[in-house]
Amino acid sequence: VPYAQIRDGEGPLAVPRGPTGNIDTEYSAGIRGGARTVLTDNLMLNVGFSWYDTRNSDHLEVGAGDPFVIHALTTHPNTINAAADSLSADAHLNIRFYMGDFDLRYGLCGSDCSHLALLLGGRFAHLDQDFTGSYTLLGATDVNTRINFDGGGPRLGLEGHYDLFGSRTFLYGRSDVSLLFGHFGAN
Repeated sequence: VPYAQIRDGEGPLAVPRGPTGNIDTEYSAGIRGGARTVLTDNLMLNVGFSWYDTRNSDHLEVGAGDPFVIHALTTHPNTINAAADSLSADAHLNIRFYMGDFDLRYGLCGSDCSHLALLLGGRFAHLDQDFTGSYTLLGATDVNTRINFDGGGPRLGLEGHYDLFGSRTFLYGRSDVSLLFGHFGAN
């Protein structure tokens, strides 16, 4: 997210003279886990859960003797505020994602060396994206956004495998589609 840019002055004739402040999502580990139980010879129940959380920050500053200012890129251009052009800017970006799913896998056909199953189930998801930009000169301007999604829907797919040389070497394939219906909110 580009949030600030160093320029050679104020107003519409100012020219960029330095780096653009960008806040990037860095690498963060997530978790994916699940469980499976066999209900009958042709029917299995699977449940799974995914979790991901990343928090990132960035800072941009103009030196004390530099004739440059920092222009906010996340404020509306016609907004009059205390820090339209600043000497320092900070940004924070947080992303949280949770997803759970379940499915019943019904064996359509199989033999000693192959298996094909139909997947029927559901999925739910929750996503939060929060951004804060702070611009400081004599006063301060803060820009805060919160975007979230909550939803759920059906899953449908196929899964299969074929043993090539016994049970140690095999081909595996899976394809599924999940339709999520829900609500996006933003402020």
